[in-house]
Amino acid sequence: MTTPELFIRYRFAWLAYAGLFVFAYLQVILSPIMPFLREELQISYTLGGLHATMFAAGSVIASFISPVLIRRFGRQHVFWWGITGMFIGALLLASAPHVVFTLGSVLLMAIAGVSAMVIITAGLVDLYGSQSTIALSEANVTASVGATIVPLLVGWLAATGIGWRAAFGLPALLLAVMLWTARHDPVPGDLPRATARATVSSPRRRVRLPVAFWLFWMVLMLGVAVEWSVALWAADLLIAARGVAPETAALLVSFFFGAMLLGRIVGSRLAHHTASDQVLLLSLLVAGLGVPIFWLAPNLVLGLVGLVITGLGIGNFFPMGLSAAMGTVSEHIDVASAQALLAGGVAMLFAPFLLGALADVIGIQGAFASVPVLVLVMLVMLVIARQQGRRAATPPATYSEPVQ
Repeated sequence: MTTPELFIRYRFAWLAYAGLFVFAYLQVILSPIMPFLREELQISYTLGGLHATMFAAGSVIASFISPVLIRRFGRQHVFWWGITGMFIGALLLASAPHVVFTLGSVLLMAIAGVSAMVIITAGLVDLYGSQSTIALSEANVTASVGATIVPLLVGWLAATGIGWRAAFGLPALLLAVMLWTARHDPVPGDLPRATARATVSSPRRRVRLPVAFWLFWMVLMLGVAVEWSVALWAADLLIAARGVAPETAALLVSFFFGAMLLGRIVGSRLAHHTASDQVLLLSLLVAGLGVPIFWLAPNLVLGLVGLVITGLGIGNFFPMGLSAAMGTVSEHIDVASAQALLAGGVAMLFAPFLLGALADVIGIQGAFASVPVLVLVMLVMLVIARQQGRRAATPPATYSEPVQ
């Protein structure tokens, strides 16, 4: 019986975890502060919802431009510009006098933040090689923590009279600590500046990623589509199908996010001795059980049980789908990381909107039938991807952090 390889959390791993916390915190803060922004700026629900679309659009843009920026400036510069730029965009959002400026601020947040996410993903893959599933799953646990606490913090600050804008103090403090302690730390896989400049000036050939990568890319996109469809429309389903008051429905949806966090914690432990695609398959089966229960439950209690089961499964869709996709490549890591995150941006851009449009025609409960269909298609794609080859390329060598 072989002993599992010891997982060591290097300095960059802690930096990446902190970066994911800041990213998720600032991404999710759009939801709890939106009622305050709509009241202050006198904007409609449609314009309020457009902010989520703008974030998705910025994610897609970042997925295309980040490999170019990395080749030109290096991973270290793009990471710090990205994580700092996202925070600056968040401050502009909180102080913007008009909806045009809030939309522009969200676009800046997405482009900068997702560019930093590309570095985090690629850096962890280069740092840990065959153990990158553990690192990516742990990183997404910290992201879930940030996403879970921000609505509670915004609500508490608003209720106590301190004001919702004070919620930006936590990421500001964490970013300051990151800059103070790790600003000069090397990013794994970064090229020397001279080599990077030579790479930019040399003729570029089209990068071809393996077929298995694109199959897992489809799985990842479908997983994010399921996650955002449930996260955005679960409260409306509770209101329409269970007769729950809007305020109560918003509170009950926290069960979903809490279950996602628990699912990711369990998934991060499983990743120590189980392949990412196997954890993903197990998570998919769990979600496949929970979604129909939540959708068709005859009473509220059973519906909440289904919502919790759904969250437990969905929690690992993104980290394990990302790890499975990245595990198929051994070179062009930056390009693969950007393309993998593009899957999430595309899903965020279209899936919740299409479900909402369908709900306008046949009602939210009828429209929610699209979610189990997505889960089924995702299962089929995952089976095909696994058959194509769990690892299409030799995993990159494990990075040894230099002595500092």
